[in-house]
Amino acid sequence: MAKKLVEKAKALQCGIALENLKGICKRMEKTVRKAQRRQHSSWSFYQLRQFIQYKADLAGIPVMLVDPKNTSRTCIQCGYVAKENRSLRDNFCCRACGYVDLADKLAAENIRRDAVN
Repeated sequence: MAKKLVEKAKALQCGIALENLKGICKRMEKTVRKAQRRQHSSWSFYQLRQFIQYKADLAGIPVMLVDPKNTSRTCIQCGYVAKENRSLRDNFCCRACGYVDLADKLAAENIRRDAVN
């Protein structure tokens, strides 16, 4: 996956922006049900980030880390931030302006925007 991502960035002549997920396992203890913690804690975010960074360095592709706070709760149209914007797991609906999108797509756009700024 890291190889494909870096190849795509190189072909598009752009950088790669990732959420800085340092400390995610500690935060997960507060937000994930106990029965699901083992499955979630087995994800190797750091290892994937290291693979991406290594391959990007070899290819001369910049990697930027952004703060993950509210990336899927912030409206890309009006900037309104609220937990209620994500009433459903996969969908985003801004309570201020009514903008609707897929939550993951919206989060990716916010990550891109934060990396550029």
